[in-house]
Parts: sequence; structure tokens; C-alpha cells
Amino acid sequence: MMQDEFTWLAKDMGLMRFGESHTEAVRTFHDFVMAGIGIEEEINFETGFANGILGDDEFIERVKEDFEKSVEVDMLTTDLETLLSLICDCYDTDVEELQKPGMNRRGSHIRSVLALLVRDIEGVTLQELADFCGREASGMSKAASRLECRMKTSEALRNEIENIKNLVVNHLAGSW
Repeated sequence: MMQDEFTWLAKDMGLMRFGESHTEAVRTFHDFVMAGIGIEEEINFETGFANGILGDDEFIERVKEDFEKSVEVDMLTTDLETLLSLICDCYDTDVEELQKPGMNRRGSHIRSVLALLVRDIEGVTLQELADFCGREASGMSKAASRLECRMKTSEALRNEIENIKNLVVNHLAGSW
């Protein structure tokens, strides 16, 4: 009795408007819905859209900008001397401070920044930097990782490192 009263709500009754056979009706309804929401093809979540990114326009632009920045940094090449000179100028210090024995806070911070930068810049290895500074490569790698962790909680530190990265990128990109 209940089913007879609400036949207009049944899916089969609705599908009948889209085709004579069930298969044809489902296919036509599918195309109707996809055209209505502006999608020409189904989303395959394993491969994504044709442009490769799922999301609204603002999100897609932000991802593209971040990707372009990371590619830009990855493609930069320099040598240790140039990188040291640039970073020492940023911190108004000299390379001797980086080589001093002990763990003075300022020198340690600058070495951590350098270790973080050499991860993204070709032409300088962490081992080469560690040898120059008279430190172990594993210790410098750990210092860079700790710096990354502190950047997550300190906006000032995050801004400092971002400014230095931008300066390095701009300097090295201009020297090509």
C-alpha cells in the first residue's frame, strides 16, 4: 500500500524518464548529472583530473605556486664558497665563526641553516659542508631536522628561513 502511494519517489519511475531500458536510462541519467555539475569525465581518484590536481581553483593555484617554488630551488646549483659567502653576509659574520670548535649558539644556528639549505641546492653536499665546518655530517643533518621542527612552531624562525631561502634563490638565479 505504501509503495503505491509514493510511486513517483521510486527510482525506477524516475529512471523511466531517461530511457526505455534500465541500462539506457542509467547511462543517460549519469550523463545528465555529469553535465549538470560541469564534469565531462568521471573522476578517477587513482589518477585524478586531466590536469592532475583535485580541488577548487584557489587550492590548485596555491599548489602550482608551491610546486614552482620547490622546483626553482631544486634546480639551483652553486658551490660551497658561494653559499658560505652569501649566508655569512646574511648573518653579518665570517666563515671562521662556522669553523670554531664548541657549540656557540649563533654559529650552531648558522650551520643548521646551511645544512637545511644544502638539502635543496645542488653542487654542495652535506658531507662537504660538514668537513668545512669541522663537524660530523650526521650531526649537521640532525641539526637541520631540529631546525625544521622548530620552524613548525615558530613563525619568526619560519620567516627568517623563508627570507634566507628567497635571498639565496634570487641571488643564484640572477647569477646564471
